[in-house]
Amino acid sequence: MAAADVESNLLADSFFKCFADGGKFTTKLEVPVPVEPQPSTTGPQHKPNEETKEFKEFFVLNSTSFVNLQIYVQTALKLPRTKEQFVSVYPDKLFKKYTDKDKHTPALYEAMKETLVAVSSHSYDFQNNTLSTMITLGMLYAGYISNYAATATKEAKALEELLPIILDDTDKYDETKVKAAVDQAAGIVFDLSDVARKTSEKCLAVKKEFSKFKTDTELDKTALVEVFERMNKVFPTPEDMTQEAGDLAAKFQKQLIKIKKNQEKANKRAEASSGVKWYHFIPPPIIGISIAISDIKSYVDASKEESILRSQYDALLAEAGDELALTLAMNGKITQFTILLSVSHKILQIQLEPCPMTDEKFLEQFSMLATNLDDLGNSLDAFQTNVKRPSPVRRKRALDHMREAAIKWEVISDTARVFQRNGLVMRFEIDQFEKTSGGDIKLPPRLQILAAEWGGEDITNGARIQFYDGKNFHIRTVDSGLKDTWRGKEKSLSMLLSYGDSFRVFACRENSGSHTIAPGSVSKIDDDCLYHEVSPAIPKPEGSKVDILAIIYGGAEVRDAAVWQYCYDRAGNSSEPIKWSNENFGGDPWPEVGKSGCIFYTVTGGRTVRMLCGREFNDTVWEVYT
Repeated sequence: MAAADVESNLLADSFFKCFADGGKFTTKLEVPVPVEPQPSTTGPQHKPNEETKEFKEFFVLNSTSFVNLQIYVQTALKLPRTKEQFVSVYPDKLFKKYTDKDKHTPALYEAMKETLVAVSSHSYDFQNNTLSTMITLGMLYAGYISNYAATATKEAKALEELLPIILDDTDKYDETKVKAAVDQAAGIVFDLSDVARKTSEKCLAVKKEFSKFKTDTELDKTALVEVFERMNKVFPTPEDMTQEAGDLAAKFQKQLIKIKKNQEKANKRAEASSGVKWYHFIPPPIIGISIAISDIKSYVDASKEESILRSQYDALLAEAGDELALTLAMNGKITQFTILLSVSHKILQIQLEPCPMTDEKFLEQFSMLATNLDDLGNSLDAFQTNVKRPSPVRRKRALDHMREAAIKWEVISDTARVFQRNGLVMRFEIDQFEKTSGGDIKLPPRLQILAAEWGGEDITNGARIQFYDGKNFHIRTVDSGLKDTWRGKEKSLSMLLSYGDSFRVFACRENSGSHTIAPGSVSKIDDDCLYHEVSPAIPKPEGSKVDILAIIYGGAEVRDAAVWQYCYDRAGNSSEPIKWSNENFGGDPWPEVGKSGCIFYTVTGGRTVRMLCGREFNDTVWEVYT
């Protein structure tokens, strides 16, 4: 074998050699391992399915800590990134009654704004400048290093074929052939050198950004811990907010009930003063006229008082609805904010434990990788310079530079193979994030009344106030505090509620006692009311403008398919109103009592719940035509 063949084979062996020692970008983790019982009578015995522990090598970025890093970044990115955004999303007035309790400087609201904007901004920069770079650097099959490994391996085979020609010192030396081989080898090496240097720059950029993010997060941690501790001392707990909303509703309930009772008294006085009395027929003496005039005045005064009280009731109900809605909305914002902050704080606490972003050894590996790539580029450049010289001695000196390059390649190849096998960043699915950190930081589901009917009228706002205790809806059918929508008639109540994504229907009758609707899964309340998830009796007819959710008549649910079809038919015809009668609604569910009814529905394609109310013997036109 010629000397050139020996040299080229040695070079090829060196160039392809990879030491999979696992010591560069791997870490040891203790993992449980199931042990099968051994038949041997000697040595320790294991019970079936018993677990023992052993250490296994894992790619360092496929670790829990690196996943935590990604969770932290994804969570922080949900915070406002500028002070202007923070003020817009979380205005000062939202927290003022809590932040004013904190007497430290800087003001708590300002500290929250400064700290959380910094956390978000640092994470945004890290996501764009580091994680994205790392993905393009080491991504399986498509990353810089993976591509470089594949390209270098392919080109090394080409070099292996060219080297015997370049190093040929036999009598058959062909200068033209050697020159062509030299030019081809120089081109290959130039490309390898160029990519090596570009990859080196990216490795240094990753290290730089990792180091910067490490410094930033250490500062963020200190500030975040301080803000979190200050907030914990003055901000309400979920229980506090529930109590606050319940107390607010209770305050308005008492005021509304008081007005309602005064209104009923005024009604009775007006009724007592109305109608024809015996003394109206007393002959002309003045006393008879005086009594009649006095009676008329009492009736007018009582009616006027009742009208004033009715206006007061409506105004107070509107005020209560606005104030409770604002309180619940603010509580929701505060809950969302504190959950988000809590997740950031928790993950940051975990994240600054020993892990890739704080591991100097990990950062050193990127430095070493960059240095080796740079050295490889230098050696390849030197090879390229010498291999072009006509002197066989200079061409053989080029071989020495190729050996140097091969030594550097061994180190780079180890890393490249690890990248090819693992990918640089573990695939991080969004559902994993949601399970771990709350994902979009959704609020816990809240039980809500979307629509309510009482005696044939919409009393949604009144039901939300009168029945709410901060958590549950406690329906009182005796002295409910609801306005008398159908005077002198015993009424039924129907409501459509939501909990999370589910719709629920409730119905009961006046004087049926008390019923409590609680958050959580649906279960039977008692025998005097109905409460269950919405389940349409028939599919929506093709082309219908509405989706009927539930039909209630006389305090009972109507499931008769013919009734549903009747209602759908009327929804499709603007000239045909709904006629509320026992015949049209499947019979008489409440004999000898005037009945009211309600159709809960959504307009096709919408999510807002609407209702169509009516009373027995009356007509109602679908709202889609009004």
